Amino acid sequence: FAVYPLSEGPFESVELFRDPYVLVVPAGSALARLGRGVTPLEISELPLIGFRHCRSSGTAEDYLRANGGNPEWVFRSDDNTTVQALVQAGIGVALVPRLTVDESDPKCAVVPTEVPPRVLTLAWHRDRYRSQAQVAFVELARGVCEDLQQKVAPTLA
Repeated sequence: FAVYPLSEGPFESVELFRDPYVLVVPAGSALARLGRGVTPLEISELPLIGFRHCRSSGTAEDYLRANGGNPEWVFRSDDNTTVQALVQAGIGVALVPRLTVDESDPKCAVVPTEVPPRVLTLAWHRDRYRSQAQVAFVELARGVCEDLQQKVAPTLA
């Protein structure tokens, strides 16, 4: 499994899932009641919490800067639970891919953003033989992710 864009190399890949970037905010906050997506400039004006070592987070940060923002990161962690707990504690809001969020947490709300999604893929070396089991795995992964995409997309509209 990988995230687009892939590193240089002799790879083939299939797109599996577009994981939208969202803001995780305290459930009772004004942002939770906003009723629309948050713009890059609006995001950049907030105290942000995010991941330290995630390549797609760097891409999201670059997008904010390219669209007039200068994001201020008040805390970074590579632990999803820590990121969400810091939001609950009022330290800031988290800009994260949707799949990293525990949406069953009643203390937090998810707000859509205009930040382009991270694109999850399945990649393999193009010169290596792919067995029938590997081909079947790719098709199974595509089907599961297609179903998941249908469930995620409408809830952010």
